Amino acid sequence: MQSIEEWRATNGSFDDLLETYVFNLLVFNSYAIRMGGFIDWQNTQAQAGFVKGRGTRERILNLGQIIEKAREHYFPVFICFLDYSEAFDSAKWPKLWEILISMGVPYHLVFLIQQPYESNSACVGIDGNLSGQTATRKGVRQGCRLSPMFFNIYSEFVMRQVLNNWNGGITIGGSKISNLRFADKTTIIAASQEELVALLNILEQHSAAHGLGINYNKTKVMIVDREHDDHRATNCENEIRRRIQQARVPMTKLTKIWRDHNITKATKMSLVQSLVFSIFLYASETWTVKNADRARIDAFEMWTWRRMLRVPYTVHRTNVSILDELGNPKRLSSIVSTRILTFFGHIHRSDNMEKLVVQSHAHAGWIQ
Repeated sequence: MQSIEEWRATNGSFDDLLETYVFNLLVFNSYAIRMGGFIDWQNTQAQAGFVKGRGTRERILNLGQIIEKAREHYFPVFICFLDYSEAFDSAKWPKLWEILISMGVPYHLVFLIQQPYESNSACVGIDGNLSGQTATRKGVRQGCRLSPMFFNIYSEFVMRQVLNNWNGGITIGGSKISNLRFADKTTIIAASQEELVALLNILEQHSAAHGLGINYNKTKVMIVDREHDDHRATNCENEIRRRIQQARVPMTKLTKIWRDHNITKATKMSLVQSLVFSIFLYASETWTVKNADRARIDAFEMWTWRRMLRVPYTVHRTNVSILDELGNPKRLSSIVSTRILTFFGHIHRSDNMEKLVVQSHAHAGWIQ
């Protein structure tokens, strides 16, 4: 790899390269704004990747509620978590242009986007020797604002082909739910093993026709019924324990920071909240916190503050004195409760899949 000085000696300054980058950034951002009005509404609520107002916490909530309702009403659910192999690098350009036009994007806008893609070429450099130019014919650009939009609409088209005339899935609130997606991560849901296998075969067939291959090494199947009833799968106690262990790692690695007397206490508290508590609070809106869990969260919080202040347990200081020294910050368990209530209020005011899954009843089976 060339150093900056070597690159400048052979290629000149970065000015031309920077101007080209900024120009492309502005142009493709304007394309993304224009295109968003045509294809954003095409994404169904099953897609949560790169979509405003939806993310991983919504998907965690949906899956958790589906599993809980399956256990509550004694009906089986078969869930397959699958991933595509190099999904963003496998989208076929001719198929992509056809899909964009079929989804209502004007032809002139597709033509403008098509030109920089199809005029692209690449070469390989080894020890200063460059290979010949090779044209690329598939994949979306990494880091481009258009790429997430392209892949979302690409996968949406594939899923529409898969679910055409498909009546499977589980029924919640009178609506069928057969898939949940986050970008290239897809979860398919079925009411029986045969239904799951059939849907997976159809998905594999249509995905292959569009250049997408399923990575079976990362594909897992989860069965929820009375024979495979493991309450630990959705037990928040285990999730809270796991989050505590994950948050302890950066807290331990930052020991040099906590020992540094030149760093103010306020700065250290900000580091704890941004680097430690943020890991613990990931998707905490979806938890069901019991009194024992609240006590566990409080114990973790006090361990964190004591470690930051370099207060060993051999020094018998009460938790109240520690919190007084820190200015009585809001307790971590209270932050979790606030997030849960805020998220529930957000769901209650919205009209989306999360509200359907949380507030509706699932189709119940008879208890044998």
